[in-house]
Amino acid sequence: LEVLQTQQTSKFEKLTTKIVEGTQQSFTTIQAKPKPFPRKKTLLPTYLPPIKAIECPTFKLCREFVLSLKWPKSLFATQHDRCYCSICYLSNQPDVLIAGSANYVVPREWAAFGLSVDPTLADCHDIWRTWIVTYHGTSTLATESILKQRQFLIPGDTLIDGTRLAVRPGHIPGMEYVYTSPSIQYASLDMYSVRYNFRASSGQQYQAKIVLQCRQKPGTFKIQRETIGQGTRRICKFISNEQIEYLTNYRSSVVPYRLLVFLRPMGVLPDLIRRTD
Repeated sequence: LEVLQTQQTSKFEKLTTKIVEGTQQSFTTIQAKPKPFPRKKTLLPTYLPPIKAIECPTFKLCREFVLSLKWPKSLFATQHDRCYCSICYLSNQPDVLIAGSANYVVPREWAAFGLSVDPTLADCHDIWRTWIVTYHGTSTLATESILKQRQFLIPGDTLIDGTRLAVRPGHIPGMEYVYTSPSIQYASLDMYSVRYNFRASSGQQYQAKIVLQCRQKPGTFKIQRETIGQGTRRICKFISNEQIEYLTNYRSSVVPYRLLVFLRPMGVLPDLIRRTD
């Protein structure tokens, strides 16, 4: 009897073990596979590189001026070059574009040369998708200092030649900010953008201006009316005088990504403010 009971107990234990093992095996089989950790999507810039090199006469002439500055090639990103002359940017294309939920005026008649932008900065702050586009008129010396030092300068800062950046004539003294504008017409006025004489390889004399096209972080600047004494005279037909000037003391909130160049033959360069009348 004891032997029979032992045999029955042994059979029961084996049966129980098989059931448990089968249950575990079945559970393992139907167990869902863990989902892979979601990867962060890399956002590309809102502008695409041109399919081929820009070879229109306006761009080639402006490129000649840029080369005459003899700046390091590492400052530039030629795949982001653009030209806004009447051949490359047609009259039926928009005069105003939107970036980062804000309007900016297209720089018609200007040639744009791509600048190197720190990819880590661009990715961490998502500047191509969320930051607005503004313009900053300046001099070649200040621009070179900005690009080499990788930050904007405020009046009183020291330039790369050892001189101090001063407030431009015609502007309010004592206002130590970085000034930008959504209007290329405003940013390129003489009190912001310096005129230069330039002799091309053809022998033709030109007057040149440069402006930095930038990405600027929303919420870091103040919007105000023009400060050059224009009164009711409209400066830009797309941006009102009351909202045409931005100022900030957050240096890192403005990132230049294109160098804009404007050339006109000597003696026929009008005051850029008159082109908007």
